[in-house]
Amino acid sequence: LSATAKGKQPARATTPTEPTDVQRTEVEQLKIVLKRSRQETHISQQRGSGSDEDSDETVKAGAGKDDDDNDDEDDDDND
Repeated sequence: LSATAKGKQPARATTPTEPTDVQRTEVEQLKIVLKRSRQETHISQQRGSGSDEDSDETVKAGAGKDDDDNDDEDDDDND
C-alpha cells in the first residue's frame, strides 16, 4: 500500500510548481464551498422526495370523490 492509502501524509517536495499560500487558501475555500453545496443538494433532494410522496397521496385521496364511475365534475346521474 502507498503512504496515502495507509493514512499517512506523503513527504512534500519543495518544487517551484508548488502553489503559494494564497493559492492553497483559495483551493481550500473552494473545497469547503463544494462540500457545503453537495450537502445542501443532498438535503434538498431528500426534502423533494418526501413532497413527491405527499402529492401522490393527495391525488389518490381526491380521486373519484363523486361516488360514481365516470369522472365528470357533477355527481348527478341525470345527464
